[in-house]
Amino acid sequence: MPTLKNLIDFISQYSTDQGIQFRAGFTREMEQAIRKAWPSERIYIPPENSRRDPARTEEIRNAARTLPTSVVAERFGVSRRWVNMATRKK
Repeated sequence: MPTLKNLIDFISQYSTDQGIQFRAGFTREMEQAIRKAWPSERIYIPPENSRRDPARTEEIRNAARTLPTSVVAERFGVSRRWVNMATRKK
């Protein structure tokens, strides 16, 4: 499991690869802010397009507002029952 330091290093490296430079000491300040906001917490990062991903569920809700349930189920690769559960859950 990656540590906070690993995640901050990853974000810093990815930003540098994209041409975004952080000012000196920013990553250390960000690490301290995260430690103050969520001390001794663990986080779960769902895989891309996971059923547990809240963004995907929100996409299903938005699509269900304008499309029939069967079309939404086929488009997102879920059952009609799952679409109904996602639209009822708030």
